[in-house]
Amino acid sequence: MDQHIGNHPDSKEYYDFKYSDLLNIPFILKSKLSNQEILELYKESIDKIPYLKYLASIHHEDFKIIPIRELNNGKSEEGFLFRIRSNNGNVLIIWENVNEARATFVFKSNEDYLDDDLAAIESYIVDSNLKNKRLFFHILDPATAPIKLKMKFVKSIDHRRIEDYQKDIEKLIQER
Repeated sequence: MDQHIGNHPDSKEYYDFKYSDLLNIPFILKSKLSNQEILELYKESIDKIPYLKYLASIHHEDFKIIPIRELNNGKSEEGFLFRIRSNNGNVLIIWENVNEARATFVFKSNEDYLDDDLAAIESYIVDSNLKNKRLFFHILDPATAPIKLKMKFVKSIDHRRIEDYQKDIEKLIQER
């Protein structure tokens, strides 16, 4: 087990999360770790991916950063859910993955429904029965619209230049 977390009360949960890929188990880390502790634990991943680093820097302090492990084509990958307050009072829920080839997915919630909306997104991410979870958000088929609407999906953002990515996120934050 990582030595710097061995004595932390949530170290077993972190260990299970970190190594759940050995069992191909989707997982969401629901711990008492502070955002700073989470950022330290995932420093290597976050520092090497500019999109993650940017989202971590603008994540709203009222909310926990949520590490997630998602199954993708039979392999387990680390990801995160970030929450950012927009200027119109909504909260943007941003699903990001450590694999730069994966797009960012943005959902919008009203604070009154944030827990329910977050639970729906989390359930979707860890549902091992769903295939091509990420591809689903790129499909323009009208049959996908009700599910996207229920999850309050706003848009996907491809990883291009970090400057363009930041502008896309900032535009969503500024929307009224």
